[in-house]
Amino acid sequence: SEMVTPVPIPNTEVKHFRGENSYACHSEGSSLPGSLVPHEGSLFFVSKGKTGRVYFQAEVIDKFMMKKTAMGRNEVENFFPDRIEVKLAGRWVKKYNERKGGETMRTRIYNKCTDAEITEYLKNGGDTLFMSIGVTELHGQLPVDCESILTEAAAIMMAEKADGLAVINLPFFHAGATAIGQSTVNISIKAGYDYLKTLVYAFYKLGFKRIFFLSMHGPAYLTINSVCMDFFHETQNPICHLELGHVMEIAKENGWECGEDRMETFTDLMYGAYKAMNQLEFIPILPDFDREAFLAKRREGNAKQWFKKDLHKLNSGTGGFGSFYAELEEHGGLEYSVTAEEREQRGEKGFQRLQEMIDKFDPQHFSTLLQALGQAVNEEIVPRYPHLSLDKPYK
Repeated sequence: SEMVTPVPIPNTEVKHFRGENSYACHSEGSSLPGSLVPHEGSLFFVSKGKTGRVYFQAEVIDKFMMKKTAMGRNEVENFFPDRIEVKLAGRWVKKYNERKGGETMRTRIYNKCTDAEITEYLKNGGDTLFMSIGVTELHGQLPVDCESILTEAAAIMMAEKADGLAVINLPFFHAGATAIGQSTVNISIKAGYDYLKTLVYAFYKLGFKRIFFLSMHGPAYLTINSVCMDFFHETQNPICHLELGHVMEIAKENGWECGEDRMETFTDLMYGAYKAMNQLEFIPILPDFDREAFLAKRREGNAKQWFKKDLHKLNSGTGGFGSFYAELEEHGGLEYSVTAEEREQRGEKGFQRLQEMIDKFDPQHFSTLLQALGQAVNEEIVPRYPHLSLDKPYK
């Protein structure tokens, strides 16, 4: 095959490590960390050594690696075995657990901290927020705030694991197709965008740099992802959206026992979240609930708009076209308790499952990666492309 010569970045050593056309460039003076998802052209990989995980830049000229399919963490590490010699004289990415911004904090809930506690957290190097982005909408037999409660409980647990603070009480954003419910508070995407972006800048000015948005609501990405992208290009400080559906999948890959019935798992997590937030009594007890009649009504609603199924194939997510549900039963439902004892048992079970999911997800790992991305942008990429500084209007 045709030989391609790699072009090293400044202060690098080109190492021939695998195959005739495979090279890696290791920067001797770089603090550039790594991403575990390869991109076409310039790639960032990670290699493990005796003293920990070393992040380095690698430009790989290899037709196998140029495929646009992303490799998982294990596949990357298998592709770069430990025998590879990695020379790196620069700084390592600082492990986030070395930064004890709030090691002895009374609570991780930002809204419940005192001014002195938050000031001390920031003074000690803490800079991480997990913001719960909720919605208020019809949801079958569960209260209209159930998706907000789930993200709040998850945000608090993640903050505890990753030395962050959790921002709660943000329950009003774009709902979407559930607007047919008279309980649904449907906020426009633009209004939610403006509000959320204003909040992010307020926290950013206080000193919070690593900001994660947690959502459980399908259309939430329409608001959150837009804020993430615009904020990054205005500040060159990356912030990140954590969709709990994806959190579940990552936790499952890491050994969490999700269960075969996804809806049953969601129900457990919902109950567990109310238990975690000391609000389990707000889930109603419905001894006379007719599950079969509810399911029949749901099937009827789906049948009325059969044509939506093919329309959804035209784009990603739920924002490619506007629509409503035909029947109230199409969203939520199936979550009910016959007795108070059953509700308590399910709450306890769900609480344990939620904690296990967060543990297996490992929010500290992703907090470190977001820090790594910020270092890559500001210490390596922007200095090489000075015109990017002109796109930074925020002062």
